[in-house]
Amino acid sequence: MNVWLHNIELLRLHYPDIYTKVKDMPLLNGYEILSSREGHPTAKIGSFYLHSRYNPIQEAKKFIEAQWNEDEKEIALYGLGFGYHIVEALERIQPEQTLYVFELNIQLFSLVLRNMDIEYILTHPQLRLIVSDNQAHVARCLHERLLQTNRLIIYPPSVRAIPERYERLKFLLEFWDKRLLQVKNHAPLLQENSEVNIKHRDRNVSEFFGKYKDKPIIVISAGPSLNKNKHLLAQCKGKALLFAAGSALKPVLATGIQPDMFCIIDAIHRTTRKQIEGLEGMDIPFVYLKTASAVTVEAYHGPRFVASNRSEDDGAIETGGSVATAILDIAIRMGGNPIIFVGQDLAFTNNEHHADGSMYGEEEKVKINPTMKQVRGQNGETLWTNIGLLSYKYWIEERIQREPNVTFINATEGGAYIEGCIHIPLYEVIKKYINKST
Repeated sequence: MNVWLHNIELLRLHYPDIYTKVKDMPLLNGYEILSSREGHPTAKIGSFYLHSRYNPIQEAKKFIEAQWNEDEKEIALYGLGFGYHIVEALERIQPEQTLYVFELNIQLFSLVLRNMDIEYILTHPQLRLIVSDNQAHVARCLHERLLQTNRLIIYPPSVRAIPERYERLKFLLEFWDKRLLQVKNHAPLLQENSEVNIKHRDRNVSEFFGKYKDKPIIVISAGPSLNKNKHLLAQCKGKALLFAAGSALKPVLATGIQPDMFCIIDAIHRTTRKQIEGLEGMDIPFVYLKTASAVTVEAYHGPRFVASNRSEDDGAIETGGSVATAILDIAIRMGGNPIIFVGQDLAFTNNEHHADGSMYGEEEKVKINPTMKQVRGQNGETLWTNIGLLSYKYWIEERIQREPNVTFINATEGGAYIEGCIHIPLYEVIKKYINKST
């Protein structure tokens, strides 16, 4: 049997869009096909192997055994490889489950079609295959799936095999893998917070959705550039909704201005409790994630509104991993337009961590280390950032892309350049957008 012809015909029948992309694709250099000790094919890509050189089937069993969850109705998996771990997953799949497999390296996929009979994968009724060299398409499809499930299995060698031109998605996948580990480590605390917070029966953040249609909303973060223009927020009060991150609450209050709302999503008690210390009796609406610190939530006596990042819950939002990204998503759901960022540096501007007066209180400048990344600044300069901040930048840019009818303005006056934003100083925003809206 000619493996290529067999696979390509099945692809034409079951995935015609993918078939169109790969049917005439020539073989490329850079991939070496080898046989494992057990006689199964694997690929050497540069200095690493896509699967075990000894027993890829046994390796796949161990990998899926450690990752699989029979309780999840939908499971997303990045990395087709030669399909060994996919077959193992399909052997475990329950009748009500669906497996979505994503692959960005279309050249490697073409190589698989020539060397492995993957009929079982291509024809399985509970598998959906997304293969494309369009980074935006893969990212969008992956995002749609992750709105339905937080379960993403990442096959690390496939991430290493992503071509350099797709560095952005490769970075996000690597960061997601680390973030899942963090969530797993904090799972008991998240569950405990949720169980305590739900007993308060606080009102739902969805009460605000659609209530600020075409009204300016300013998302206030505690980046170091907040020092430059936080005094101008007084001119926005009553004309725009001032929505602050918990970490920016005290710096804004120090200017004599009360934000209209503030938000906390962090589960850690020590960090978030400091953000409202001495402010527990204020009348500012407090939006918190269901899994946020129960100690902090209970300590605040003003109006409280709960949100959730689980799609099946009322008031479900996309958090994006940080309080600023969560506020952005809420602002969009409120109907805000324009949405304006202040203090959203997403980098260590002037080698500083946060704005003066934030609850973190760092004294030393940021120390550059090998784990840091470099990012383009608003003025074309190069700034240092870290993996977390860079992931939030990418998330914000992707979220902006989904809202073509909303104007996004970065009035941070420092920090990273955010694609999809108009970059102008806050005083110009006030003249052109804030005062004009009243």
